[in-house]
Amino acid sequence: MKRLFFIIFIFHSISFLAQKSVVVELTYPLGDNISFAQGKEIALKKAKEEALRRAGVGEHTRSFTTQFKTNINDDVTNIFSSNILLNIEGSIQSWKYIDKPEKLFDPDLREYYIKLSIEAKVKKYSSKLDPQFVARIDGVLPVYQSNKDNIQLKIIPSMNCYLKVFYLDEDEANIVYPLHTRDDISAEGPWKDKILLKDEEKIINYLEPDTDKDIETGKLIIVITKKQYDFTDSFVDEDGYYTLTQVDKILQWIMKIEPENRSYYFKQFSITR
Repeated sequence: MKRLFFIIFIFHSISFLAQKSVVVELTYPLGDNISFAQGKEIALKKAKEEALRRAGVGEHTRSFTTQFKTNINDDVTNIFSSNILLNIEGSIQSWKYIDKPEKLFDPDLREYYIKLSIEAKVKKYSSKLDPQFVARIDGVLPVYQSNKDNIQLKIIPSMNCYLKVFYLDEDEANIVYPLHTRDDISAEGPWKDKILLKDEEKIINYLEPDTDKDIETGKLIIVITKKQYDFTDSFVDEDGYYTLTQVDKILQWIMKIEPENRSYYFKQFSITR
């Protein structure tokens, strides 16, 4: 008999500014082919999914969370190329463990399982996408040759905006615009990004796709926002720029922004050696 995961809810009715605090306690079975680390990741995702559902943000949440991965693969393509992200009605603003994951044994079923509990603060969006807030994206080709062809990315926004560009390959994720170094960080706070004016053409031509494989998939996520939203989940690369990040950090950052204040574009291409 397979053990089905079960969830015990302690639902707090704390609500302010469309934000709710939800506590979810969850257990998840560890099968023969699931390590403790893998089980923790799956259990945490299911707990977050349930927190969203309990806070009234459940529609389309399952489709999103079942495809959401921290590694870079086709699931990320599905998230951005479908309407899943567009239809999410809120996001987890923050969360913390109440009880950290622990590995326990069920003597009746004679198998191990993971038990954890989290408290998540969920914000339900108060706005819809603004159909007038868009950008024209040009210059991305279907195929690039490794270390030879640079991407000639062109962005022309319909309104004044702030721009973020992320680059993903099969091994890592990076923020590639704007580029910041340690010198850009001041004691008074995070760096300030330059505003991109309405109908101004922004050209980014320093991105050089690279692969050691015969063929690899590259991805660009282009995000424009009406206000400045700092992306601080990045680390310094070997050249001294804050570029290194993770796919889940990018998605979390996007989802924290009210829909009326953001628009995003997804471009995928092949890289050949």
